[in-house]
Amino acid sequence: MSYAFDFSDLHTYAEVLARGVMITLGLTAAATMLGGALGVAGAVLATAGPRWSRALVGAYVELIRNTPFLVQLFFVFFGLPSLGLHIDASQPESLRRANCRLPSRSADAHRRVAVFGNDFLEQIGQ
Repeated sequence: MSYAFDFSDLHTYAEVLARGVMITLGLTAAATMLGGALGVAGAVLATAGPRWSRALVGAYVELIRNTPFLVQLFFVFFGLPSLGLHIDASQPESLRRANCRLPSRSADAHRRVAVFGNDFLEQIGQ
């Protein structure tokens, strides 16, 4: 069985692919810088910080070091939502629509009585 790849239509998507490459490189650079900064901060806290920060950094390092990356991904995508922390690309849009739908007087009343989180969003949907 042989297959010949046909890349003749690739040039029509060159601009979109180039933009995707630039976004990927930008995200990679940002994540590398953030990870490096957090690593340096963790190293400083682990060596020169108070006892509680050394224990906290040590526990974090051992937890991350001793779990496979795939298990960490499963935790982020399946474990955090079960704890009430939803990571979803459509969530900001849902919150924006809910905020636009809610009269400002009602939002002010909810803030004054300190109704936040899921209770607030459930009342919006009713």
